[in-house]
Amino acid sequence: MQLAMGRINLLRPYLLGLRGAMSKRVLGAVASPERHRPAMLFARGFSVAGDKGGASAKPLQFEQVSTADLEGDEVEMMRGLSVAGEDTAAQARAKIELLHRVACRKGIPQYVDPSTHYVVLTSVELAKGGECCGNMCRHCPFGHAAVISK
Repeated sequence: MQLAMGRINLLRPYLLGLRGAMSKRVLGAVASPERHRPAMLFARGFSVAGDKGGASAKPLQFEQVSTADLEGDEVEMMRGLSVAGEDTAAQARAKIELLHRVACRKGIPQYVDPSTHYVVLTSVELAKGGECCGNMCRHCPFGHAAVISK
C-alpha cells in the first residue's frame, strides 16, 4: 500500500500537467466555418450510482433483443436475421434499424452496431443535446443541420 501511494505521488506532477494540456486544447478550440464545432465536454451530465438510463446504461446488443421487445412489423423483420455469421448489406441495415427502434423504445441511449461493433447513439439521446453537433451522427434528429458540406 505504501509503495503504491509513493508511485502515485511520483506521477502526480506528470498527471497534472496532462490535465492542463488537455483542458487548454479541448476548451480552447474555436468553432470556425472550416471545422466542425467541438462537442461540449460533459454536455449530458454525470451519472451517479443507482441512476437508471443515461450514460450509465449499457449499450443494447443484437443478442439481447427478444421477440417480447418487438412490435408489429419488427417480428417479421427479425425472422430473416441471425445472431451469428456474415450479414449481407440489407441484413446489416435491418439489424441496425431494429436495434435503433428497440433501444429508443426502451430508453437505452446507445446500441452496438452488429457489423462494426461501434457504440452508436440513438436519436432520442442525440435530441437531448438540443442542436446538431455537426459530426454526421447516424441517427441525427436535426437532419445534419450543422454539417459543413465540401
